[in-house]
Amino acid sequence: MKEVLQKDENNHNQVGCNEVNYELSITQKGMWLYQKMGIDDSIYHLVRVEEVENEILLDDLNQAFAIMIQKYAVLRTRFEEIENEVKQVIVDRYSYTIEEVNIDGDNEEVEEWINQKNKELIGLDQPPYVIAVIHNETKTFLYLKFHNIIIDQESIELLFRDWMKCYEDIRSGVQVDAQIEKTAYISYVKQETEWLNTDKAKEAMTYYLDELKQPLPSLNLPLDFVRPKTQQYKSKCYNFMLSKSDTDNLNKLADKLGASMSTLMNAIYFVFLQRITGDDEIVIGTCKSTRHTEASDEAVGLYTNTVCTRIGFYEDRSFKDLCTYLEQKEKEQEEYCLYPYDLLVNKLVTERDFSRNPVYTTIFEYKDQIPCEQNEFSSPYDLGLLCRKMDEELQCGLLYSTSLFIDQTITRFHTYIIELVKNIITNPEAKISEIDLLPEDEKDIILNKFNATDAQYDKEKTLVHVFEECVKKKPFNTALICGNKQLTYDELNKKANQLAYTLREKGVGPDTIVGIMLYRSVEMMVGILAIQKAGGAYLPIDPAYPNDRIEFMLSDSKAVLLLTTSEYKKEIAYDKEILEAIVDKAIERKTGARGLRSIIEEIMRDIMF
Repeated sequence: MKEVLQKDENNHNQVGCNEVNYELSITQKGMWLYQKMGIDDSIYHLVRVEEVENEILLDDLNQAFAIMIQKYAVLRTRFEEIENEVKQVIVDRYSYTIEEVNIDGDNEEVEEWINQKNKELIGLDQPPYVIAVIHNETKTFLYLKFHNIIIDQESIELLFRDWMKCYEDIRSGVQVDAQIEKTAYISYVKQETEWLNTDKAKEAMTYYLDELKQPLPSLNLPLDFVRPKTQQYKSKCYNFMLSKSDTDNLNKLADKLGASMSTLMNAIYFVFLQRITGDDEIVIGTCKSTRHTEASDEAVGLYTNTVCTRIGFYEDRSFKDLCTYLEQKEKEQEEYCLYPYDLLVNKLVTERDFSRNPVYTTIFEYKDQIPCEQNEFSSPYDLGLLCRKMDEELQCGLLYSTSLFIDQTITRFHTYIIELVKNIITNPEAKISEIDLLPEDEKDIILNKFNATDAQYDKEKTLVHVFEECVKKKPFNTALICGNKQLTYDELNKKANQLAYTLREKGVGPDTIVGIMLYRSVEMMVGILAIQKAGGAYLPIDPAYPNDRIEFMLSDSKAVLLLTTSEYKKEIAYDKEILEAIVDKAIERKTGARGLRSIIEEIMRDIMF
């Protein structure tokens, strides 16, 4: 224990007190490591914005929060490395002055301020939170931002209620309850350390390692953009309401199936994901409370853990059966949910893919708060469904990565979920494959308008023939545009011929399959055209697939060759040749000496044969 005196440059925070060092929980250590690695740890920021109807007395609000600081140790906790080991340092006195912000403008200016504030990182060298009162021309808002390393959403709700009651008591001149919390978070950390050495913890570890055994499935969402090589965390939330009628019917269905509303909505989300991906297995992450004692129910701290649920869709079960199965799974997980997710990641993930979250990339949560639709925030997930029970309706939010999806796609996903809900209410006994998620207007577009493709064409000509005719008619017209690259018909034809020549020398011809592992690019189109010119068939492979899936596809298809670039080469077990998709100068000279036309004619003869 030592005495310290600190004062920040803005005069917001002052400390003059004794401090004590404690160990971190496993989850806290994972969050600390993120910041240590320089990864955008704003994904761990928890934000709450409340519109205030009555006038705020800032002095009383500060006084009430000062009582909260003394009451709850997490509000006096900072983090530092001591002798090469990170510790959480709790001081016995700490003061914080709430920031007051005056904005000239309407709610849009307030949203802009909030979005900017959300992006600012919170240092852990002092208690990690920001609190502000925002005034604009007509309204007043309370802005709270905490780092998840000290607190969870449920604790924020408990803290906020206690703070507001304390504030009202001060204003009313009523005796304030300033009793120190009975259960401090550091007690939980100690209990976790002890529990991890028990047989129950070993049993939990065995359960999850079996549930999440390799190969772990990748969620193949229909993305609008190519997945970045390193994960981007910019996210939004599209909010919508389920009608009172649909909410009432879902409650009745949950009672009939003997399931909670949370389980029912989770099952609906599983069905939605399976229908839009076609995946045989799906893993969804869910944030679970680790408050399992009466004392911890009113405690403030980080009492959550991520639990992963893996569901297989190899059998075409009914929605009712899926819901029953999911309810059983969740009961099993209740018994084991104390086992830290961060420990599982270390055991499950041997090769980290930095383009996505490990183990799972989508979440489902049934919670008290859903992010505001206008606010931008950070999240490590591709997609997620958040649900919140209101008075008579169910509020839902589709959380999505803006580096993977455009807004219009998420709006369409919303209509799919609404349609699924209505059809499941109508017939919960229906097989999952039979549950419709397309609204009638979109079904009409897909079945009728998109299929109105009647056109006169020569049925004897192949795609390569048609392309060759375009090359003759308009050789210098633009044929291909990808990003800032573009090729004319003549340039595309030459590159495809050059690569086709090499493929022919490698044995590619009729009845052969060539794997092509490229993202959308000029090289991908050149490769597809070259394989067809060589007389082969192409097998598209997503470079983001796990190695074992790529190996299975190549082996099962009996591909004679894999076409890719050095950028996407992986350490895969493939005993055939891996060829660069970039055409080199040697091939150009070789092709030129023989004459491009003769190669095409030779290939055409084989194709026609």
